[in-house]
Amino acid sequence: MDTPGTTGGQTPRPGHAQQHKFKSKRRKDGPESSGGTSTVSASPGMTLATPAMTLQPRGFTVMQFMEARSLELNSLLHSVQQNARTRHSLQSLPRHMRRRAVSHNPKRLPRRLREAGRREMLRSLQPGQKLEKPRRPRKWYRQRAANRQAEYGRRQGNIAWLETHVWHAKRFKMVDRWGCRIPEHPCDKSVRAAYRAMCRHCLIQDISYYGCIELTGLLDDILSLMGHFTDPDTGVGFGSVNCHEGTVEGATTLYRRDAYPHGALGPVTFMFRPRKDPTTLSEHQLWLWTHPACHLDILQELQSSSSDVSVTSVGHELARFRLIGPLAAATLETALDISPLENGTVQPGEVLARTVVDPRLNMPGKRTKVTPPAELGYFRADSTQHTGDLRADSMLGTGKSSTEPSLWDANVRRNLLQRARSGRDSGWDVGQDIEGSGEESRCVAGNDGPVAQDTTHVARDDGHAAEDEDHVAEDEDHVAGDVEHVARKDSGVVPILLVHQQGCTAGPSGFGEGWDVIAPAGWAMAFWLGFIYRGARAGGLREMRKLYLESNRPFFPDDYPDTAAHRSYSLAQAAQLGEQHRRYPPGKRPNFARLGTAAPFHCPWDDLVRGWEQLSGTSSPGQSQRAQHSGTSSSGQPQGAQLSGTSSSGQPQGAQLSGTSSSGQPQGAQLSGTSSSGQSHEAQLSGTSSSGQPQGGTICVAMGSRIRQQLSKLYSSREGHDAGQLLSQLGAVLTHLVVVRVQMVSRGTPVARAMICAPTMDDVAGGVASDPVEPPHREERGNDGCDIVGHCSRVTIGYVTEGANSLSEGRGVGMGLCVVQALLAALQAQQDRRPPVVLVRNPNSAQYRFAHVTVV
Repeated sequence: MDTPGTTGGQTPRPGHAQQHKFKSKRRKDGPESSGGTSTVSASPGMTLATPAMTLQPRGFTVMQFMEARSLELNSLLHSVQQNARTRHSLQSLPRHMRRRAVSHNPKRLPRRLREAGRREMLRSLQPGQKLEKPRRPRKWYRQRAANRQAEYGRRQGNIAWLETHVWHAKRFKMVDRWGCRIPEHPCDKSVRAAYRAMCRHCLIQDISYYGCIELTGLLDDILSLMGHFTDPDTGVGFGSVNCHEGTVEGATTLYRRDAYPHGALGPVTFMFRPRKDPTTLSEHQLWLWTHPACHLDILQELQSSSSDVSVTSVGHELARFRLIGPLAAATLETALDISPLENGTVQPGEVLARTVVDPRLNMPGKRTKVTPPAELGYFRADSTQHTGDLRADSMLGTGKSSTEPSLWDANVRRNLLQRARSGRDSGWDVGQDIEGSGEESRCVAGNDGPVAQDTTHVARDDGHAAEDEDHVAEDEDHVAGDVEHVARKDSGVVPILLVHQQGCTAGPSGFGEGWDVIAPAGWAMAFWLGFIYRGARAGGLREMRKLYLESNRPFFPDDYPDTAAHRSYSLAQAAQLGEQHRRYPPGKRPNFARLGTAAPFHCPWDDLVRGWEQLSGTSSPGQSQRAQHSGTSSSGQPQGAQLSGTSSSGQPQGAQLSGTSSSGQPQGAQLSGTSSSGQSHEAQLSGTSSSGQPQGGTICVAMGSRIRQQLSKLYSSREGHDAGQLLSQLGAVLTHLVVVRVQMVSRGTPVARAMICAPTMDDVAGGVASDPVEPPHREERGNDGCDIVGHCSRVTIGYVTEGANSLSEGRGVGMGLCVVQALLAALQAQQDRRPPVVLVRNPNSAQYRFAHVTVV
């Protein structure tokens, strides 16, 4: 039979490749054509020619195709309609959120998927199988107290907690200072972030541990009493018109009664309650805000000296926050819904009274950052549009309506505390005070127990709100409490005080400027979370030290060595650093005896002042004071020559660097802990001598504005007669300490307890590019006292109390104190150089670094 597709007679049989190709084509096309064309069949014995095949276009009928496969389509539609979700609930989560424990514990799923996961677990059970019983709660849950508020009060013991303690304890390093548990610094690396918040955004700090002393009485009696404890030269006096009218918060330094300039107690800020008619003779109220390190000392002094004035401690009834940064005002306006604060008319230290709505009513759904007013395009000049202005658009001193509550009233503060406690039943806790008036703790600002009956208070903590705070901090879809319940409570009205903080006048413009918020006790967490959810960044003690360092302000108690608070703090710090140093092996710790560091763990202010007093007492009694200040000693030799490496007797001071004094006695007692008289360094740090007499009178810090201005003028003066005239006016303060700021010329960063030394003539002649190095000392184990002033090759004139790398200046800076006489001697040795320089050496290094010094 002929092969299909041939045109003539017999043709040779196709090859194997052609056969395979032809069969494949036949197998693909099928026995019949898709168009239904008939084929021509030949009867046996006949030889016919097969005509060429014509193929029609391929295609199919949709309806016929669906009818043939209707069973499969119906099954598919049924499956889709019956089971819309073909995956497990766990599979709908991202891979980083999946947990294996979900298979037996649906609570591991997010809330939105827990119910679906539970239904899937029930469907997967075998016939007769039951769900596992819930596991027994952990021991911590079984043994926790039924009344968690009382339990947190018991845990405080002698250490008082802030109302924001639990919030800080989850995010901060907590330390015990001054009888309080205070946040030290955040657990994350946030040094630069905190600085950016202070410069560009808003940094918030809880300073509720500050104490507040209330004085009540006639204005003349209050001014007469406070006149015995302060001097107008140390700050804004209590008799200032703006201060006793209640429009401005003042700042000053308190001393013991009639002991100025000795016996310093500490710095305070104060404010008077405004009055509608200041001429009336009714009682006035004065609030003194004190640091907790000196709160009890000030309270004791005032209570023992007041007869016509009532003195009580009310710090436990108030909470205080500090907001620093250019967005501090915008944060307050948004969180509290009040009128604009930065309107160009706010004066430094101005005090404003506001009655605001409950911050929970204005809580955002998630944490957001406020927008600066300049970016909004308007400044909200029309203050009548704000709900907060309906209740508070008045300034302290201008008068308020008698129907409005005032934070100065003790009854109002007591009612607000009860409102905060009663609001806990609504599911949102605004305050964390311990319930029950029977549980009392010592004052939050004290560290030695109550002084009088008024110093005890109900301890504050916020531990019982831990679970609620978890939902607020971790679940962004929280609700801001029971709004209806809050609205029923006197419409959520809370009186507060706003205090403007000026910031630094030198350095970066406006750095450190902000506002303080004074709120009633029990409402701290409500206000705190309101500010946090508006973009404020939280800070601690470390951030506060950084703020004071950048703004050129002394920090208490570090920069106040003439106070009892500094001596106790220095004693505790020296013991801690000494114990930490001794834990290291000798090969892994610095050899302070070899480095020539006399006091590696504390600043020996008593020895430093005593050493310069001995140097100044070598002149003859008949010599005039002017001659002593002009730079010459009794032998006629310039005092500046003592800074070039020789003493007044002509003996080189470099001979003492070998570990022996000028008398040949070995030195090295700096590490033995005893002086030549056998007195321990602990006794020197605590401010008492070996006989038990106080040594606080030997140290005095020149805090008067007049003295500091004269010293600043002397350092900036380029004319000799002006310097000599100012020298004659500083004769009474030559042995006093003065606060200075050191700025490294090029390299180096000062640290705490670094020595400030006077350069020699060779050091100044060599230029600031060549930093000198301290030669190594001999390691002696003698018990003789060490000359703090001349124990090294360079004369010590002061110490650094705090130092770090300044982010605003881009170099190392530090705050410290120097003896006035030593500072003037170093100045006179560099009469041809302006500005003068000093040498700074860290306690664990032998390298000196040049630095500029400025009187703060």
